[in-house]
Amino acid sequence: MIAKLVGQRLRTPTEKVIPLVDGSTITDPMDETLVELLGYKYVIDEPKPSDAPDGFFYDSYYEEDDENIYKKWELKESPKPIEPVYQEPVMSEEDVFTAILLGKDV
Repeated sequence: MIAKLVGQRLRTPTEKVIPLVDGSTITDPMDETLVELLGYKYVIDEPKPSDAPDGFFYDSYYEEDDENIYKKWELKESPKPIEPVYQEPVMSEEDVFTAILLGKDV
């Protein structure tokens, strides 16, 4: 696979026709042509590590050098789950009065 790294995202080629300086064109260019003429790079995927310790996960990111883009993995701590906060419902004076009239507990 080839791509360009733009803001930590891979951009794959969309060029179907490449105009050349001499007025000719290249139609449906091969990967090698896109690398040579338009600056795309080969993407090297590093395998994801198999198991993350409890409370951690692997997050992918990309680095590049002059020739290739590398997919790498970083061990990160899992976010703590947000525990919901429950509040007792607050009854209006009218609701309290209605409940009393109907003989319900307030």
